[in-house]
Formats: sequence, C-alpha cells, structure tokens
Amino acid sequence: MMETLVVTAVLFAVGLLLCDHLKWLQKIYLPAPVVAGLLGLIAVRSSLQFDVAASWTLQRMDVWGEWPGTLIAIVFAAMLLQKPVRSSGAAMLQGVGQEGLMVWIIALGQTAVGFLVTWLILKPFLGTADVFGVFIETGFAGGHGTAAGMGELLDDESFGVENPLAIGTTVATFGLVYGVLSGIVLVNIGTRMGWHAAGTELPPLESEPILAPEYSGASIERESNPNTRPASVGDPWLWQCVWLGLAFGIGLLGQAAVHGAVSSLEGPVPDGEKGWADLISSFPIFIYTLLGGWIVRQALSAAKLSHLLDSSIVSRISSMAMDVLVVAAISSLRLDAIVDQILPLSILLFAGSIWSAVCLVVLARRILPRQHWFELGLINYGMSTGVTATGFVLLRLVDPKFRTRAAQDYALAAPLSSPFVGGGIVTYAVPGIFLASSSLGVVTLTLVASVVVLIALAIFWRSNSVDSK
Repeated sequence: MMETLVVTAVLFAVGLLLCDHLKWLQKIYLPAPVVAGLLGLIAVRSSLQFDVAASWTLQRMDVWGEWPGTLIAIVFAAMLLQKPVRSSGAAMLQGVGQEGLMVWIIALGQTAVGFLVTWLILKPFLGTADVFGVFIETGFAGGHGTAAGMGELLDDESFGVENPLAIGTTVATFGLVYGVLSGIVLVNIGTRMGWHAAGTELPPLESEPILAPEYSGASIERESNPNTRPASVGDPWLWQCVWLGLAFGIGLLGQAAVHGAVSSLEGPVPDGEKGWADLISSFPIFIYTLLGGWIVRQALSAAKLSHLLDSSIVSRISSMAMDVLVVAAISSLRLDAIVDQILPLSILLFAGSIWSAVCLVVLARRILPRQHWFELGLINYGMSTGVTATGFVLLRLVDPKFRTRAAQDYALAAPLSSPFVGGGIVTYAVPGIFLASSSLGVVTLTLVASVVVLIALAIFWRSNSVDSK
C-alpha cells in the first residue's frame, strides 16, 4: 500500500512537471492526472513486456485496481454533502430549464445510441453482451469515475462482460483526449461560421493554458476563511473529512440494512437463480454513500451546525479523490483485456462521437438559449466527451471573459441532471434494473422514444420562449 502511494506521488510529480514545461501538452489542455496515468500505464506495460520487476509491478496493479471503488464512493458522498446551488431569480429559470433538458438528451441519447448499435450490429454480428452499449455514457458523459463505478457494478458473470473496468476506462480516456482535440476544431469552425455570441472573439491557441478548477487546485466556490471560525472549533479541513467519513459509514450501514431487509422478505431462492437480494447486493457502495452525504447535510442543518460544512473544501477533497482515481484507473488498465473487444469498442466510440457532434451542431442551436447556445453547447460537449473541465476550457476559447450566461446556466442546471444521468442514478439503473427485467430491444426502443420526446419538448419550449421572438 505505502509503496503504491509513493509510486502514485512520483507519477503525479512527473505529470505536473511535464504539463508545466511542455508547450504541446498545454496547447491540447491535457489534465496532469491523465498525463500521470498514461506515464504509469507506459511504465507498467514496459515492466511486464521486458520482465523487469514484473512481480512487483503486478502487485502495484492489484492495489491500484482496488482504489477506484473506494475513491468513487468518496466522490459520490461529496456530491450531496455539498450545499446545492440555488437560482437567484425567475428570469434565469428558462435558460436553466433548457440546459437541464439538453443534458438529459445528451446523456440518455448516448445510452440509446449505444444500445441501438449493440442491438442492431454488435450483438448479432460480433456477439457482444446486451449491456455493452452502456459504455458510451459510462466513459463519455460519466468519465473515469463512472467507469470505476460501472466496472464494479458489471463485475458479475451474469452481465456477460469481461473486465468492464478496463473497457470503461478505455472509453473514458479516449473520450477525454478526443473531446479536447475535436472541441478545438469545432471552436474554430463555429467561430468562422459566426455561431458564437456577439462581442466574443477567439484567442490564439498559444495563449496561456486554462486549467480547470479540479485540475489546478482552485475551488469553484469561495475559499474557506479559517479566520471566521474560533480556533477551538478545529481545522475546517478536518471537519470536512469527518463529514465525508460519516457519509461513508452511513453508506456502509445502509448497504447492509437494505440487503438484510430484502433477504428476509424474499425468502429462499431456487438453486441456479438470482433473486432480488442478489441484485441489490450487486449495487456498489457509492450508491449508498450518495444518500449518506445527503443525510449528513440534512442532519447538520437540523442541528444548526451547517456553518461547520464548507462546500468549497468538500469539493476540493472530492477533486483530489477523482484525480487519484484517474491515475490508478489508467495506470492499472489491462490492455490485454480489451484486445478482443477492439472492433466492437471502435464502433461504439465512433457512434458516441457522432452523437456528441450532433448534439452540439444540430440540437444545441434549437434547444439552448439563442443568445449563447454555442457557448453553452461547448460546455456540454466537453462534459459529454470527458469532464466538465474540458467544457470550460472550450468555453474560455470563445468567451474568455465570461460575458455570456453560459457558465451560470450550466452551474444552476447541474442539480437537475448530475444526480441522475451522466454517472447518476439512472445511468446505473439501466443495466442494473431495466436490462435485468426487460429485453435489449424493449429497453432500446424505450430509450430512443424517451430521447425523441425530450427533444420535441425542448424544441417546443425554445420556439415558444421569449428569446426566440
């Protein structure tokens, strides 16, 4: 464990130094944790290929492989532990609502496209599992964190997918790099087509790199001011670790309680069959820590101790956990596990890439607020191919001084989508519940119909909104 921590720290240090000194890395805005993870992957594969300290390397891979499940549980605990962002006026509701619908369309559409491709092509011709299509949303809109969670959820032979963590991590890594590179191309096209809002301009790509908050160490929210608390209260960072620990503990208790209750109600299950208790037990811990975070926040509010909860620090702890997760997931990626899946994986990645482009170029201009549809669409594009950080990098290329309301609309709409899609409850319910009780065809058609209805509703809303008249 300690040796693996030291190796991880070394990878981080080298990755940060490379991002700080290599101009070409700065120009493509590749986050330091991804660079560190890729360095780890190269080192691991070289060690195994040339049989240099191979046994020691395999031990490090085993330790890294255990980290994502715990780290993603911390990230989920922090999601509802933080204080929610609230709208400050009715005038913003229109843009926020349109943005919320757009994210649902993007994320559900990724799953719908994935299952449609699986149903029509991958399963009949390449023999992939029914659940294979879920990896578009898992890796693209979800990212490495969701890949870790989905890998844990699908790590059961009943789903028919071998090494789901490796597949999800591969899609997430591809999506992040592809999102940055293709996003810059789309920025240039959009600027020359006049899609951006009036008064904004495209800065040169050689300008100083824009580091996203979760990769620069800066907080999205205000910095905590320790001088506002008496010394006897203790260090605010310690308090936030306490709240996260309590949320994690509540999650563990909740998982055990739910499994025990379902087992007692269900009774004996015939041999060779799986009951509801088995299905519930397959739900990973992070689903319960999500609820644990909400319970802790509500308890602090009821006890009038909310002043001890600092969302900015919780956000930074969550970001650090995600960064470590990225390094561990990429470094321990078992490339040999996805060799047999290269063809179906390539088809899936191509389909996901096409859908993300359609959402920006075709749908965003018809759904999002007319004044800044392209700017807001770029944030969504970055989010839907990797992480929100990518989206804000792309936004800064066309709106460097945040003159539009794009960033504000995105932030205010996040509570409408982030707990549910793109790595939320619905994302994990699709393979864990829906596919377990219905056929692939039924689930696919239901998802496609849902996306079509959402698109029609969003376009109707936009066509009857004030900004369209």
